[in-house]
Amino acid sequence: MRRETPAEGRILTATYRERTTTASGDLKLAYQEWGPDDGPVILALHGFGVSGHMFDEFGQRASDRYRLINLDQRGHGDSEWDPDGDYTRESFVADVEAVRQSLGFEQVILMGHSMGGLNGVEYTFQHPERVSALILVDVGPEAAKEGVDNIMRFTRGPDELDFDEFVQNAMRFNTRRTEENIRERMRHRLRPLENGKWTWKFDKRFREGEGAVRSGSEISGDELWRRFRELAPPVLLVRGGQSDILSQEVAERVVAEVASARLVVVPEAGHSVPGDNPDGFTVWMLGAGVKGGVSYGATDEFGRKAVENVSTIYDFYATVLHLLGLDHQQLTYYHNGIERRLTDVHGHVIQEIVDTPA
Repeated sequence: MRRETPAEGRILTATYRERTTTASGDLKLAYQEWGPDDGPVILALHGFGVSGHMFDEFGQRASDRYRLINLDQRGHGDSEWDPDGDYTRESFVADVEAVRQSLGFEQVILMGHSMGGLNGVEYTFQHPERVSALILVDVGPEAAKEGVDNIMRFTRGPDELDFDEFVQNAMRFNTRRTEENIRERMRHRLRPLENGKWTWKFDKRFREGEGAVRSGSEISGDELWRRFRELAPPVLLVRGGQSDILSQEVAERVVAEVASARLVVVPEAGHSVPGDNPDGFTVWMLGAGVKGGVSYGATDEFGRKAVENVSTIYDFYATVLHLLGLDHQQLTYYHNGIERRLTDVHGHVIQEIVDTPA
């Protein structure tokens, strides 16, 4: 897999390995594995109707630091469909535990998007000792109805189409992506039929109406909020700045009520944050090499001005450029015949931040 990122002008050449494992009930599950065998493990759970490939852009950017296990959950991607149509949250959670055991992981960083995020919350609630940290991507205890309806209309449209017709529908559904990106994503979401048409990979019974499958959970909304509040590991909640699923209000309530939670908002991203703005998403996941929670300096009691380790905006610029691998002292321009630095003569790297190990 090879891709150029225009914003950075660089070629991403990381590759993944296709793997399979056995879940609860002897169901065969597929997953994509990225990164070194000895890296910290992130087990990623995708949202409804997609597959582990929704994290491909993240895998390309993060596989030098993490071992990524991007699971195709039951009934999705290249994993088997449950013969009894059992897609309850309890069964998804049992699959996660079966995968953890079969791959021999004592603990994982668990990352879940949308439906996968709710599965991740339930797994963490039941097995807190197995989760070192929980990353929730655009999901909370409540979802905006309009956004959910948009997804249902997209995935429950015509079941068989030409590949290009699916691509055009997807481009209308998500206008943030390039056609090239949409085509690549759809090749992982669709399968060819003998009649020359294409159809969705995820279990067709999801599209057959009420009662065709057993899905979701019977717990109440209040109980789901309670599960969020009782999450033990650190929680990073990532919201797409343009999401029509997770509102800012709900996201802020989550971090207010979940003691260990922190909220970040990724700009120029809708519900599918990792692919809508992969660079913005990855920056938060990797922390630019700075340990999460690092603080520098202090303000007065009113938060009006800095009173300890006072630094300038040029110091901030210099530090960020350094973390991006750039020497700020070499970034200059000519003005009125004088060579000037972008970070002014006073800008310097804040070494106390840089030297804090991630």
